[in-house]
Amino acid sequence: MRIGNLGYRQVQHDIYASVILAVTHIFFAQRLTRRGDEALFHRLQVLVRQAGRCYNQPDAADPRFAATVEAVEKDLRHGGFIFRYVERDDFGEPEKAFLVGACDYAIALAVPGRRDKARALFERVIYTARP
Repeated sequence: MRIGNLGYRQVQHDIYASVILAVTHIFFAQRLTRRGDEALFHRLQVLVRQAGRCYNQPDAADPRFAATVEAVEKDLRHGGFIFRYVERDDFGEPEKAFLVGACDYAIALAVPGRRDKARALFERVIYTARP
């Protein structure tokens, strides 16, 4: 979050999943010298319960998410694929699509319910990436 904006006043439900996912590895990663314990697990359960209460409620990120998806479609989608950037650089005009970005974009399309478009893009990526 940027300093100086009013983000602290906005409802941000997506933070629960972000925190839970960021900490989960501490319970499973064998290479860590200090692993998650029962006390941490119980503290995380508070977040899990809160996430369960508000998972389907809109938050301040929803309009930004929708605007980002629209901007990606408008600015970075060319020929049915997603480019990392479209500006000319030292190598000239970008010629190759970013397939991982196309997958991320397809997932983003599915979130607001544009599943048919998401599936079509996934199928196109799979067809293109196969040997």
